[in-house]
Amino acid sequence: RFPIMMIIAVTSSIISSFFGVLVSFHIDAETGPCIVLSQATLFVLAFIYNRVKGRLVLNAKHREIESSEKASA
Repeated sequence: RFPIMMIIAVTSSIISSFFGVLVSFHIDAETGPCIVLSQATLFVLAFIYNRVKGRLVLNAKHREIESSEKASA
């Protein structure tokens, strides 16, 4: 699991650096803060994805429990 996390970390860093430099160039702003904001955006997207995925899994388990209770009744 650790090697996969390292690959994800490197990939997200490269992507956020690229987009941060690109945005910085186009809006004529400092590069560092633009990179930080793009990394923060990736973090928020990952956080939202994890919350949605967790709710979907919980709902699926809840439906599975309800269907097994109905089948046994």
